[in-house]
Amino acid sequence: MAYDQNVQYLSYAFWQIVMTAG
Repeated sequence: MAYDQNVQYLSYAFWQIVMTAG
């Protein structure tokens, strides 16, 4: 369960970076 939460957080952070960089 903690693993899933980490994946969601990393995905969210990744998209934030993509949107900011893009």
